[in-house]
Amino acid sequence: GIEMLTAGPRELRDILRLNGMIQPNQEAMVKVTPRFPGVIRSMRKRLGDKVKKDEVLATIESNQSLTTYELKAPIDGTVIDRYGTLGEFAAEARPLFTIADLSTMWIDFAVYRRDFARVRVGDAVSIDVGDGGPPIEAKIDYVSPIGASDTQSSIARAVVANDGRLRPGLFVDGRVVLSAKPVDVAVRT
Repeated sequence: GIEMLTAGPRELRDILRLNGMIQPNQEAMVKVTPRFPGVIRSMRKRLGDKVKKDEVLATIESNQSLTTYELKAPIDGTVIDRYGTLGEFAAEARPLFTIADLSTMWIDFAVYRRDFARVRVGDAVSIDVGDGGPPIEAKIDYVSPIGASDTQSSIARAVVANDGRLRPGLFVDGRVVLSAKPVDVAVRT
């Protein structure tokens, strides 16, 4: 098994591989809570439904006035959580729906202690979604100054436009380009 490779000019890159998870963009997400406590009389939207701003999500009969009022969507988006059921008591302290605009997603990468100083805002990252499609090219937008005690890691985040390939909760692989240097002669390993 000897293989012949051609030497020539190339760009040598120092790449750091990171495991990531797709998250809804927290800045484009809202929890919808009732204004007044009461009994849920209808639940018009289900998990995964797309909604428009001011569309009715549910109706609630107020305990105070015994009148029914509508719970409406405050933004355009997708219902990603639904907490109530028909006939259940709804309290103003507990959300009934979570709506997210899934047009952009957060990709949160786990960066371990030995690599904290190597990953910076603005670094290019290539994201493999694992669906057979081309990698998504992005940049690191945020590096957390706080670590997680359970994983002994910190978060580096890329904000990515979503064309439907990205689904919250799924894992991805990332390759952060730490440095790139052109050389006159190199052979691929």
